Amino acid sequence: MRACLRQLDIPRARLRVLWVALVASTALANACSRSDPPGNPANSSAGPAPVVASDPAAPPARSPAASPAWAAVPRPPAPDAPRPPLDERVRIAKSMMRAERFDSAEAALRGALAERKGDGQIAFLLGVAIQKQKRYADAKPYFEEAIAAKQSFPEVDYVFHFLGWCAYYLGDLALARDAFDEHLRRVPSEADSVFGLGVVALDDDRLDDAEAAFTRAIAMQEKDPKAAREVAKAKARLGDVLVRREKIADAERVLREAVTLYPDHYEAWAKLARVLDRLERPDDAAKAREEEKAAMARVGRT
Repeated sequence: MRACLRQLDIPRARLRVLWVALVASTALANACSRSDPPGNPANSSAGPAPVVASDPAAPPARSPAASPAWAAVPRPPAPDAPRPPLDERVRIAKSMMRAERFDSAEAALRGALAERKGDGQIAFLLGVAIQKQKRYADAKPYFEEAIAAKQSFPEVDYVFHFLGWCAYYLGDLALARDAFDEHLRRVPSEADSVFGLGVVALDDDRLDDAEAAFTRAIAMQEKDPKAAREVAKAKARLGDVLVRREKIADAERVLREAVTLYPDHYEAWAKLARVLDRLERPDDAAKAREEEKAAMARVGRT
């Protein structure tokens, strides 16, 4: 997913697929190419086996589900399985979310959930509407409610992805790592959760795991021309790892790759400027800072 409704920078994040998940009634697993959020960020001490750095083409090793309760959550229904009629308010809320009217969607979904207490799908969508407004502490209980419901609905596998970013932004790195891992156990092709594991590892100062995860996230998406922003985001974070390893010349290379792929990535321009300062190239650093300002202006972050 792309930055996880990114959120992220995200959850922005990344979640081209997650976005589809929120507005479609087909199974997300079939719609997924990669939500927000996307994402920026994370870290932890307990969770999955590390991604294998030596072979970026190989899928990451996955551990068992983090808890029996998570393992008991059913998978999405088959695409052709009969489904109950969708609550009209849910349909309207999804339209509002497409239009980025998340506060209005929240109101509609709160009304629907009040009448259909225990409905996992409505709880999940309500959590996303709230998370999209960056109210992570308010959103988290609804993802937990959706998991506790142990119901099958099209987006059920993605509850763990959103819970992971929620936990990350709340500083619960162990929960974030477990949630991303559970999502990847269910949807191994989701690059944004691999990226999530990378930011968790970076915050946890597990540089080998972080480098392996960012390398894997890049490999999973680099052939998709629509994923340039997500690849650039992963390269920028890989640059952070290289800076911590004092590989400054390598950091410059990957950061230049990031801004070439996605010139509006103003944070990558800022990181590149700092790297150029370290390399004692003040003129180049000044140019990078001018590019940072221009990128911020283009995206309305002046």
